Amino acid sequence: MKNLLIATLLGASLFSANALANPYAYVDVYSDTYLKGAVKRFYPGQSVGRLGQMKPSWNDEISSIQVVGDNVCAMLFSDKGFDGKLVILSESHVDLGEIDFNNKATAIHVVQGACDESSLTYFYKKTNYGGNDMALPIGFSISSLDDTSELDSDWTDEIESIKVGSGACAKLYQHEDYGDHGPVLQATSSMTSLPSEISNHASLKIVSDKGWNCSGDVVYP
Repeated sequence: MKNLLIATLLGASLFSANALANPYAYVDVYSDTYLKGAVKRFYPGQSVGRLGQMKPSWNDEISSIQVVGDNVCAMLFSDKGFDGKLVILSESHVDLGEIDFNNKATAIHVVQGACDESSLTYFYKKTNYGGNDMALPIGFSISSLDDTSELDSDWTDEIESIKVGSGACAKLYQHEDYGDHGPVLQATSSMTSLPSEISNHASLKIVSDKGWNCSGDVVYP
C-alpha cells in the first residue's frame, strides 16, 4: 500500500461558492503558493505520468492547486509513472507545503467520481504484489506499455500481479492498441499472479465493472 495522504480541508482554501457553481470541472496547478505563478489546467480523465516531459516541465514544480467542480480530485504522486507517495486533493490548497508536498509532484491523475485510493488499480512487476508498481484510475488506458514518455519504465510483458480497484475491471491485452486478435484478461478481482495465457501483454485499459463485458477471466475475442 502506498504512503497515502487524503487532504480535503487542510490549510487555507480558495474554493468559493462561485467555483462550486461553475458548470465546468478542472484542476489548475500553480508553480507558486497562493495560486500564483505559472499555471497549467487539467481536466477529468487526464493523466500525466511524467510531469517532467511537459513543455515547460512541471516536475517538482506544483506549489498550490485549485480544484473546481463536483466530485473532482487531483491524485498527485511523488514518483514518475504513478508511483511513490500518493496525495489525493478534493479541495483547493494554496500552500502544498502545509501537507508536506510542495514541489514534490512528479505525476498526476485528475479524476471525477471515485476520489479515493480504493478505486485505483495497482499493477506490479512481481508476483504477490511485489516490485515496482503503478496506480491507475477507472478510465485510464495506454495503447503501448513500452511508452516510457508516460510510464516509469517499459511495462511490456512485465506485469506479474494486479490489485483491482473497487468498481474497476482491468483489461490487459496481448497486443498493442488493444488488439482483439489474442487473449484478453478481464480482471475484476485481485490476482497474486497472472494466468499463463496473458504472460505476454502490451496494452491495457481500466474500465468500470458495470455495463462492460468483464468475465473476470481470460477471454478470446
